[in-house]
Amino acid sequence: MTILVMLNGPPRAGKDTATAAIVEAVGMPVRVLKATEPIKDETHRRLGLDCAHDAYEALKDAPLPEFGGQTPRQAYIATSRDLKARFGEDIVCRMLVARLRAAGEPVVVVPDLGDGMEADWLLAEAGD
Repeated sequence: MTILVMLNGPPRAGKDTATAAIVEAVGMPVRVLKATEPIKDETHRRLGLDCAHDAYEALKDAPLPEFGGQTPRQAYIATSRDLKARFGEDIVCRMLVARLRAAGEPVVVVPDLGDGMEADWLLAEAGD
């Protein structure tokens, strides 16, 4: 059985801060599973950026030349929309569920759910 903690909120609402507090308080292995990681990795790949998914966290709202003048956040949203158009509205959900299956830890925290559909898919996989 996996304990699944899901967070959703607007940008800068404190989701990462809440996640850090949960990880510290739980007292057993916790996997932080960000829904956005594969989207960010794909965006970086498309732009020819060889870096980790979180390389632009501190600059995610700053227009950057390596993102064609867009903010990283805007580029990530555009990639997500493109993937959904090409592979179906549930592509992010499918990617997230695959990563949940592989997580292996007794507690999984997903700090960046995008919509109710992602939560429904994760709950179905985790067994409510």
